[in-house]
Amino acid sequence: MGLIELWRSGRAGLADKRIDQILAIAGDGRLRDGGTTSREFRAFLGQVPSDRLREYAGQCLAETFPQSGFVLQDIVNEIGVRLGFEVEPGRYRGKPGEPSGDGLWRSEDGRWLVVEVKTTDAYRIRLEKFAERRRALVERQQVEPEAVSGLIVVGRQDTGGLEAQIRGSRFAWDMRLISVDALSHLVDVRESLEDARTARQIRDVLFPREFTRLDAIVALVFWTKEDLRFGASDYDDASRLENSVAPRRGRTQKRAPAFVPVQFHEACVARVERAKKLRLRRQSRSVFVDSESETVLVCRIAKTRQRAAGGRRGWGFFFAPTHRQLLQEAKCGWVALGCGSEALTFLFPGAEFLSWVEELPQRTYRGRKYSQFRIVERGKRYQLRRGGDLEPIDITSYRLPASD
Repeated sequence: MGLIELWRSGRAGLADKRIDQILAIAGDGRLRDGGTTSREFRAFLGQVPSDRLREYAGQCLAETFPQSGFVLQDIVNEIGVRLGFEVEPGRYRGKPGEPSGDGLWRSEDGRWLVVEVKTTDAYRIRLEKFAERRRALVERQQVEPEAVSGLIVVGRQDTGGLEAQIRGSRFAWDMRLISVDALSHLVDVRESLEDARTARQIRDVLFPREFTRLDAIVALVFWTKEDLRFGASDYDDASRLENSVAPRRGRTQKRAPAFVPVQFHEACVARVERAKKLRLRRQSRSVFVDSESETVLVCRIAKTRQRAAGGRRGWGFFFAPTHRQLLQEAKCGWVALGCGSEALTFLFPGAEFLSWVEELPQRTYRGRKYSQFRIVERGKRYQLRRGGDLEPIDITSYRLPASD
């Protein structure tokens, strides 16, 4: 049984193994350029949660082992993928004329990062290598030299010597330096957010820029704060959207309920994994992916709201344009809605769900557009209510059974 199959089946106690022990299970245990072990090991890294990647990187740095540098290189490239870059892994062993270094990261706006991974800054590095690799990349990709920058990822926090070397070189404006730990923290921020604009700003931090004007840094901090505050839970979001609309004549404007954080995404996702035999990892706050099957899951959660009249329960949700786009582009898409807790979770095929919400009017809150809908309990059945003149949809059959 291969490494991926072992991970998916939960066998062999992989969760308790060190990364060098896991590498020994992959193929013949030797990382070679273009080899099956490398492909299997990289596929495994693409499946594990991001906090596990950070743990594995720490193991590479705390106690070196054979091929630990190659392992760290693959981990850093996987972090690049999770930040939203298109990543071309570099060679484990350099080859003259190859432009990749340890990795090539391409952003959606056509800029490139030539990435170098160093476990320590104890030795001076030959920065001229960057110029050679940039020149080769410019020729191969037909891009302008200004579109190619260098990023050195180091394992240690004490990087004073390397920083001084870069500042004193002719590459000071073309190259940046970041620790593995800080790079991992960027992934944490990325996965806690929803807004695509903030995700782009996070990637932009890694490119060299002149910071006489600080607007870009302030914008990143501001939108990160807004995204985190606005998206603390779907219940809070849906309530704010509802209360941002002016009340009808003769009605009193509702007050927003007291903020109560609701966080059970992972528990809902675990139920979906069992039901559909997937291995999902977080991409953003409510988006999870299975890279092997090219499956995208949008998981939204809401706090229970109980109406006094009849005691009927209801749950308010919103759906963003970014969710719609992800589902439309996915090879296989699903939407999970968690109501109050993971015990009441509904799972819908993405295309079918999109056909239901396509007619929903969009509302705007603080410059962001969302569609709003509700799930309402009626006896032992459940309806998805879209408001207005749209007919409610009976969704009882989409509920995940308790025995999953």
